[in-house]
Amino acid sequence: VDAIMALPQINPIAAIEKKFKVVLDTVNGAGGPIMKQLLQKFGCTVIPINYEPNGIFGHSPEPIPENLSDLCEQVKQHQADFGIATDPDVDRCVFIDETGNPIGEEYTLAIAAQ
Repeated sequence: VDAIMALPQINPIAAIEKKFKVVLDTVNGAGGPIMKQLLQKFGCTVIPINYEPNGIFGHSPEPIPENLSDLCEQVKQHQADFGIATDPDVDRCVFIDETGNPIGEEYTLAIAAQ
């Protein structure tokens, strides 16, 4: 986490000032704790679901829209700024916008680059 925060491309101050509320679904995979820690370093309030890294997936592990209905609903229910779904080993993620709509993983890199 510290290595990520130290990257010159990262501006944690901008994120910290926004105080994002994020619903995080790591499908009970290995990346839950590190994802939560990273988001908290960015000043986010994190609402974890399917968070225990026990390998018992809370739903089908592919982060595709048809598997993310609970996350989409939780984003709306908690009035979160956005949601994040990962696959079990956290090498893919999908964002959910503030209205509970999935933003396809093909757009993740473009969003991150902004």
